[in-house]
Amino acid sequence: EARGEGYFRLEWRLADQRTHLIGRNKAFIVPVCIDATQDSKADVPESFLTVQWTRLPDGETSRQFCERLQSLMHAGPTGDALAQDSDVAHAARRSHRGARLNQIALIAVAAVVVLVVVALSVRNRLQAPPNASSTTSIGSNSGEARKLAEQARIILAGFHSNAAELEAAATLVERAVALDSTSADVLAIASQVDARIASSYDRAPERIERARGRYAKAVAFAPTAYEPRLAQAYFQVVVLGQPYSNSAENDLEALKKENPADFRVVYSLAVLRLAQDRFEDAISVYGEAAKLPALAGGALAGKAWALCRMGRFDEALQVVNQSIAAKAHPSNLSLKIWLQMSWQGDLGGALATMKGMSVDDQLDDIGLATVLSLYRWRREPGNVLKTLAPISREWLTWSVRAPKAALTGDAFEELGQMEAARAEWRKALKSVDDRLIAGPNDRWMLEWKAYLLAALGDNANARQVWKHAVGLPRVWGLLSFERIPRVGTHDDILAELEYRAAAPVLPGGALERRPFISAADLRLNPAWDRVRNTPRFRRLQEKLDADPRFSPRAAGEIAASKQ
Repeated sequence: EARGEGYFRLEWRLADQRTHLIGRNKAFIVPVCIDATQDSKADVPESFLTVQWTRLPDGETSRQFCERLQSLMHAGPTGDALAQDSDVAHAARRSHRGARLNQIALIAVAAVVVLVVVALSVRNRLQAPPNASSTTSIGSNSGEARKLAEQARIILAGFHSNAAELEAAATLVERAVALDSTSADVLAIASQVDARIASSYDRAPERIERARGRYAKAVAFAPTAYEPRLAQAYFQVVVLGQPYSNSAENDLEALKKENPADFRVVYSLAVLRLAQDRFEDAISVYGEAAKLPALAGGALAGKAWALCRMGRFDEALQVVNQSIAAKAHPSNLSLKIWLQMSWQGDLGGALATMKGMSVDDQLDDIGLATVLSLYRWRREPGNVLKTLAPISREWLTWSVRAPKAALTGDAFEELGQMEAARAEWRKALKSVDDRLIAGPNDRWMLEWKAYLLAALGDNANARQVWKHAVGLPRVWGLLSFERIPRVGTHDDILAELEYRAAAPVLPGGALERRPFISAADLRLNPAWDRVRNTPRFRRLQEKLDADPRFSPRAAGEIAASKQ
C-alpha cells in the first residue's frame, strides 16, 4: 500500500471495477490487513473501504478465518458476510445462495507486504492441517478472547452499569478483539459495549461507526447466532432509534423466546416499545421479566421509568419501591429521589433517601447526577463543591453530560466567590470547545458553550451559539441541568416552560415527549428564579398546580372526588 505504483495496483483497480457489475450482497472483496495500516487512511480503491477489514498481524491466519474463506469459496453462505450497514446485514441473514470461486478477490493491504504473501499463507493453511504448535496458539487466543468477552457480557447484562464498569468492559472487549478478530461472538459483544456507551454518555462518531462495523461483521460471520443478532438489534434500538429500530422488532421477539432471562433483550424490547409509543406493551415486557427473581430489581426499575414516561408518577413511585426492595441500586434509588423532588416536591424525603445511599452509590454516575440536582434544588452550594471534590474526571456523564468545572463555577458564584467561579467557567469552556471539535453539531455541547459564554459575560456570542443549538434536534434527560435560564431572555424562558406544559396527550395516554415540567419543578427548581415573580410565571404555576398531569395534589383531589 505504501508503494504508489506497481502491478498490484492494476489488479486492485480491476477488482474495484468488477464490483460495479456485482450485487452489493455478493462477496467479492475480502480486505485483509497484516500490519498497522488504518483502513480510513489507506490508499486503496473506494470499494475496499465499504466492507469491514480483517486484521491478521504479521500474516498469521487463524483457522476461523480460513474456514470462513472455505465457506465463501464453496457452496454455502455467500459474501453477504461482507455487509457493513444494517440493510446489507439484514440481507445477509436472508441469503444463503452459493458463491463461485471467481466471485471472490482476496485483497491484502499492507505497508510493505503485497497480496501474494497473504494469499499463499491462506492457501497453505487451507490445504494442509496446522501443526500442533499453531493449533495450540490459535485455540489459546480464541479461548482467552471468549473469556474476556464473556466478562464484558456479564457487565452488560446487569440492569445498571456505571461509566467505570462500562469502560472496564470496553477494555476487556478491545483485548478480546485483538486476540481474535474473527469470532462472531467476540465482535458482537464488543459492538454491544460501544453501543451501550454511545447511548449512555459518549456518542463519538468513531465509537458509533466501530459498533456498527463490528455487529455487521459478526452477523456476516454467523448470521443465525444469538449474540450477533442481539448486537444488531441492540444497535438499531439504543443508538439509531426510530424509525430504524422498528426493523429490530422481529429479532428481539425471537431472542426473547430463546432467552427470556437476558436483561439486554428485555431492555431493548421495552425501549423499542416506548419509542413506538406502545407504553402498555413496554410495561408488560418489564412486568413479565420481573417475575424472574434474577431480573426483578432491574425489570421493576425499568417498569417504573416506563410509568414515568406515561406520566403515571404515583404508580411509578410504588413500583420503584418494589424494585429497591428487590435490589437497591443507584438507578432505582436515583429514580425515587427524582420522583420525591420533581413530582412530590418533597426535598426532605429526597434527602432522607439520598442519605440511605452508600458513598459508592452517590459517586456512581447516575447517583452523582441525582445528588448534585438535590443539593442545587436545596440551594446548598457548599455541598455541591464537597460532592464534586473527590471526582477526578473532567466530565460528568449520563444525563448531566457536563464539564465538572461548569457546576463548580456555578457553586462558587452562588457563594459570591466570582473570581473562582470565572476560573472554573473558563476551564469548562475549553473542555466544551475541545469536545465540539469532534462533534461541531452536538446540541448538548453547544448549549453548554452558550451557557458558559453567558456566565463569562460574552452575551452576544452566547446568543449566537444558542441560536445555532436550538435549530438542532432536542436532547434531554430527567436529571439534566437547565441551560436556557443563563442564556435566554425572560420571554425565551417563559416560552420554553409554556411549551413543555402544553404537551399533547398521545393515544397511549402519555404526554408527547418534551423536556420534563411539573408544579413542583416550577416551584422549587432554582433554574426558574429569574422569572419566578413575573405574572406570566405565576399564571403558569397556578395552571400546573390544578392539573393532575403535573401535580400529585390535583391528582389526589380528583381521585378523592370520585370516591
